[in-house]
Amino acid sequence: MEQSDLIVWGAGGLAASYSPVVQKVLGPTADYLGHVLKRITEKGAHNLSRIMHHAVQKLGERVDRDESVPPKVLKSVLLEGPFIEDQLSAEYFGGVMASSRSGIPRDDRGAALLHLLGGLSTYQIRSHCLFYGAFKELYDGSGKGVGESAERTSMKTFLPADGYRRALALAKDENYDAIAEHCVCGLARSDLIGEVYAGGSQAELKRNWSAAPGAGVVVMPSVLGVELLLWAHGRSDLSANQFLNPSLAFDFETGIEVPDGVCLAVF
Repeated sequence: MEQSDLIVWGAGGLAASYSPVVQKVLGPTADYLGHVLKRITEKGAHNLSRIMHHAVQKLGERVDRDESVPPKVLKSVLLEGPFIEDQLSAEYFGGVMASSRSGIPRDDRGAALLHLLGGLSTYQIRSHCLFYGAFKELYDGSGKGVGESAERTSMKTFLPADGYRRALALAKDENYDAIAEHCVCGLARSDLIGEVYAGGSQAELKRNWSAAPGAGVVVMPSVLGVELLLWAHGRSDLSANQFLNPSLAFDFETGIEVPDGVCLAVF
């Protein structure tokens, strides 16, 4: 289903409408949507439609269940959604919306995650996707429990600077060092990566890790970071300790490849 099928801007830009699929996704909460659509721009309606598209994709066959999205969750999407132009960010929002759909009206946990997402930059969301892709690739099937502090500490992971730069898709005039610092420190401040992290040149990393293979960043997972990844995939039914189950895959439509040279960091 194309995203343009979900929210349609009216002739002359006077109003917008939504498809029966949106009604199905939101349930009774859809009653709130019509009033808001009258007050947003065509671009905003397009951005919301993209989020709804991702929600439908994450739900799959679950879209036919008799469930609804809590109004508090929809509020968060309507506040931020019209202004989200980045594809990966839209996929995160759509995934959290899909995860929030249930038969339990009071289960509005997704609102807290959407508030958190609304405070992240595009660079930080992209970094979150990359870091947790690296954790999954390195430690999948290891039996490590992300919910355990000692286990998380044993998953300190090095990502080389050149690969991280490519994954961020930076333009020539964008300062990698400043953006990497913004991403790593910001994600740590939001508890979306663990409290042990580092970054810089090979010489700087060798102060704590003598075997550092080059410039880059070192990060480790957090429970909240795993929770956000699971919800962004529509999997609010999973706990953090299920993240490294090799039978589970977590792939975004907006693909970000884990670069070569990612490895365990020991310090």
